[in-house]
Amino acid sequence: MVGSGWGCAAGRPGGTPPMMAGLECPRCRSADLRDGGGLLECGDCGSSYPVLGRVPVLFRDAVPAAGDDPDNATVHQVLEALGLGSAPADALRVRQMFRRRASFGDEQVQVESAQLLDRLRGSGHGIDGSGHRAEEAQPAADDADALPRYRWTLLDHVPRRLPAGTETMANLRFRNTGAVAFRHRPPHEARVHVSWFDEAGKPVDAPDVRTPLPIDVPPGRELTVPAFIATPRVSGRMLLQVSFVQEGVRFMHDDARRISVRVGGAAGPALPDGWVRHSEPHRTYEEDHRIGQDVFRRWLQPLAKAKLVRVLEVGGNVHPMAAGLANVDLYNLDVDLLGLQLGDLLHRRDGRDAAFLCADAEDLPFPPGFFDAAVMFATLHHFPDPARVLAHVATRVRPGGFVGVLCEPVGHVHPGAVAPDFLSELRKGVNEQSFTASEYEAMFRRARLRAEEATIDVNSLKARLVPL
Repeated sequence: MVGSGWGCAAGRPGGTPPMMAGLECPRCRSADLRDGGGLLECGDCGSSYPVLGRVPVLFRDAVPAAGDDPDNATVHQVLEALGLGSAPADALRVRQMFRRRASFGDEQVQVESAQLLDRLRGSGHGIDGSGHRAEEAQPAADDADALPRYRWTLLDHVPRRLPAGTETMANLRFRNTGAVAFRHRPPHEARVHVSWFDEAGKPVDAPDVRTPLPIDVPPGRELTVPAFIATPRVSGRMLLQVSFVQEGVRFMHDDARRISVRVGGAAGPALPDGWVRHSEPHRTYEEDHRIGQDVFRRWLQPLAKAKLVRVLEVGGNVHPMAAGLANVDLYNLDVDLLGLQLGDLLHRRDGRDAAFLCADAEDLPFPPGFFDAAVMFATLHHFPDPARVLAHVATRVRPGGFVGVLCEPVGHVHPGAVAPDFLSELRKGVNEQSFTASEYEAMFRRARLRAEEATIDVNSLKARLVPL
């Protein structure tokens, strides 16, 4: 029997849920949140948070906004895609979900909040009159006189020790801070450029390798790029400079960053110590998630012997993978408000209990140690700074619990050979990226976590994380 984060009360008239156990105000951390009739109101600081379609929206800067009024075809496409049938009452509920939405203060969150609709469109459903993937945008205007500007936002994935005379790749993340786009196609396309200096600042000879961008990057957009890094043939402590070149126009070194790297010695292990790689036959996305679900069930068994286990699933959307597991009190957190509302409707239709919540995984509205375990299925790589998210989520897990990271893609997406589905997500603004095993291990350490168990099935990571 699945427990209920809503407590034992039934839903109230008008679709308003009973108060969710454990909630805190994200602004002042007070537990005095009160039902204000379509709002949760903080009795201490006075902040209010909308409740839309039974789902509380606990982002600090989220406000309710008018949505679109979908046509009948769109409503029935959604009902059909989710197996909800065509009952008039359900059609009315779905129409009401479209009519009221949440507006977020962060553009990246706003993009990610439309995942369900985008995936339904991508699967061939004509939602909102569109059944097509995101197409390549028109090339950015070619303004060679305008100087592109940028800021490196995350360089932690660059190894601080590299063999001499080799070529490797590492994820770099940057933000376009200027007024013009970074073009990815000629003419005057922008490429990541690396160069080397000794500790006195004198150039060190190394191959000139440049990494293309997969898409145009407009002003204000961030992107993670797996960049080629070729090391000098000589060894020693050096400075790796990461910057951009605008082909045929200029080197853009004004915003460059330099990282201290020791060059020389043997390459690190392909797999972190204690991790296991399985060479399994190809699996579909759904098959891999079912295996991940079995792994998570096994990890929960020691915790579930004596009591109901309180679990936080981050990124579960309409179909949380922890739903239906025995002895689990599930809280499903996501940014996709429509998906959460539909998920709540589906679970109540099936007689299953789970608490659906729209909130920020970097600002969880729960007290420390509230959960026995937290889990993410194919979710961690969508965050701009995965280590920061892991570190925060881990604070909400009690001592003796764990954080499960399941079905995470492993390996770099090779520049110049990006799969169409991956490109389509990038063009829509989704934060797609993929990491190597060593990059995952490093981000776990930065989050003060270690993999008590970690397996890679071909290119899918499943790791049980506990404190260092």
